[in-house]
Amino acid sequence: LYPSQKPDDAAKLEAWLASGEVLKTGWKGKIGKDQYLAFAGTSGEADEPTPQNADLAKLKDVTALRSLDLSLCEEITDAGLAHLKGLTALQKLGLNKCIKITDAGLEHLKSLTALQSLGVRGCEEITDEGVAALKVGLPKVEVRR
Repeated sequence: LYPSQKPDDAAKLEAWLASGEVLKTGWKGKIGKDQYLAFAGTSGEADEPTPQNADLAKLKDVTALRSLDLSLCEEITDAGLAHLKGLTALQKLGLNKCIKITDAGLEHLKSLTALQSLGVRGCEEITDEGVAALKVGLPKVEVRR
């Protein structure tokens, strides 16, 4: 996209990415016309930055984001998912192996009315009951476990 074609959300996120802060927190990817962003989880290296709940707060103004991958972000908790409530255009969310996410965290996702796909493989604290409760609010979401 040319600068004049970027939606405001993309411009905000790209400014943040260009700030260098991204190097400290593990973000990767660029937001473009597909509105996709991935958050790099830890690979076990001791000096590697580990994404935290507060990092997700930076996404609150990126309301056009359609796909977000937080897989392997082992420090993200239920409280971190509360920062995603305003991402109402989000269609796909990857939480695979986010080991601190529980059923309570799924409650924060009920406002994501465009959500079509949710990956929670390896999230052992998420139960069948938690998934069922989410599907009451989001009946069309496909939950991959």
